[in-house]
Amino acid sequence: EDIEQLDVSGEPRVGVFVCHCGINIGGVLDVSRLTEYAGALPDVVFSEHLLFACAESTQRQIQDRIREHGLNRVVVAACTPKTHEPVFREACARVGLNPYLVEMVNIRDQCSWVHHEAPVAATEKARDLIRMAVARSRLLRPLTERELDVGHETLVVGGGIAGIQTAIDLSRRGFKVHLIEKSRKLGGRTAELAGTYPTGKSGKSLIAAKMKELKACGVDVRTSTTLENVTGFVGNFEVTLAPTGRLQDRTPDVLSVGAIVLAIGADLYDPEGDFGYGSIPNVIGSPDFEKVLGSKGAPTFGDRPVETVVFIQCVGSRGPKGNPECSRYCCQSAIRQAISLREKGVNVVILDRDVRVYGRGAEEMYRRARGMGVTFLRYDPDDPPRVTREGDRAVVTTRAGARGLDVRIPADVVVLSLGMVPRKAETDALRELLKVPVGADGFLLERHPKFGPVETNMEGVFLTGCAQSPKDIGDSIAQASAVASKIGALLARDTITLEPVTSTVEERLCRSCGQCVSVCEFNAISIEELPDGRRVAVVNQALCKGCGTCAVACPSGAISIRHFTDEMIETMVEAYLEPTKLQGSTSWPEAPVD
Repeated sequence: EDIEQLDVSGEPRVGVFVCHCGINIGGVLDVSRLTEYAGALPDVVFSEHLLFACAESTQRQIQDRIREHGLNRVVVAACTPKTHEPVFREACARVGLNPYLVEMVNIRDQCSWVHHEAPVAATEKARDLIRMAVARSRLLRPLTERELDVGHETLVVGGGIAGIQTAIDLSRRGFKVHLIEKSRKLGGRTAELAGTYPTGKSGKSLIAAKMKELKACGVDVRTSTTLENVTGFVGNFEVTLAPTGRLQDRTPDVLSVGAIVLAIGADLYDPEGDFGYGSIPNVIGSPDFEKVLGSKGAPTFGDRPVETVVFIQCVGSRGPKGNPECSRYCCQSAIRQAISLREKGVNVVILDRDVRVYGRGAEEMYRRARGMGVTFLRYDPDDPPRVTREGDRAVVTTRAGARGLDVRIPADVVVLSLGMVPRKAETDALRELLKVPVGADGFLLERHPKFGPVETNMEGVFLTGCAQSPKDIGDSIAQASAVASKIGALLARDTITLEPVTSTVEERLCRSCGQCVSVCEFNAISIEELPDGRRVAVVNQALCKGCGTCAVACPSGAISIRHFTDEMIETMVEAYLEPTKLQGSTSWPEAPVD
């Protein structure tokens, strides 16, 4: 839509809109007094309080006020700009006001919510925040977003179920997809499962079916291949793929792609030394037990029939070892295996901290297991079960029941339900290549759990499957389809728009020390030689994310950040420390009474 831009030259004409946000803000702050105060600040020509500033009808009201009062700056005092700044920017852009002439004040999250027990002080703080925002808004300048061409190919790193599903979905949308896997076969851990929830099929049959879909879709599948290097930016990545193993003598390939999907999966916790693992032959991990289940006829272990199996849950999950969080798949995996055992007449006891079943049909599966005679006993994590060896069997002793009596359970097999942990080597390599952050649990971190659950802080780089967090097969497939949808929306266009808030270099002040190059996490800055022989820092505007690290590190003050200049920051600090004299008044209206 071609919208005529408003003339924003001349003196600032600031409009301030204060939101009630229902009782979120209005229930704590005196919104009317804040609006009155804002209207008396220098260069503020209009102020108004609104019930819900983000509502569609209210957006149109703000647009009308911009036209009526000739506003060339807008300050919205409402909730967090993290979620709502794009809303107000778009509303102002639709009437021709440059979206970067909009300033937001967070008087909800940072004020009314955290100071709800002190409404007087909270209102005073909101007053200060609004005064600082108005002072900054007077220095705002229009910025222009940039457009770049977009490549329409995608690289998927990881050939597990999540990577395979992403590749299939994208290929069906008409995009060229390259799928790489470091091992010799696709499928990951799913291909090793004798049975899988929720499909009821074996993992091998599921992967076999997906392999047929990959072939039919024409996906470029490369096994024994790793990601060696990445340069470029969203829509224009250049990736180097290196063969491994028996193919490592081949020359690396270089591809141009528009997006990258990280689907490297996760490892399982190594339980060496836990519950007798490694010293008692009857104690095995849940993946190894899949082989016992996969055998035809009655299950056997060590040439002996299996009559009793004990599962110990949360091994490597929810504790100091392994994954500090729940691994999400372990309980339902154990229940699925227990049902399979009960169908073959094997006694099953599951020792759990508490049963957590995720996903559709999981609760019903738990009830079915209870009905089939699977025994669930809860144990205290501070007093975990003890496993000893007696002859050819293992004996599990656990404290259970309201009376806290020890229960001894002789077992032919003790199965440790192993939690998922990050693949540290691969995660560290990707963190270095792509600057993707890692969470406290060691898994790759999404941009935002609600507003960017499959994206990273690097535009054009996406996460799916267990690379982000532990998941079962159903969740991994669903998230893979979500990633394909996001990438489809990104690559469907011929061009993309890049954020103009980036760093700039004042060449006459730069002394080419390279400090900015060393601190930039996005490889956006380099030292280059000018035609006159001088060496200066040069910023790749497509790679720069406007984080400001380089501006802080620059010893000569040659670097500044558009939209966040030193002058703007200093003006806000001065406005806070020295309250501006109000237009037509000399004092803040009488503070509200608690």
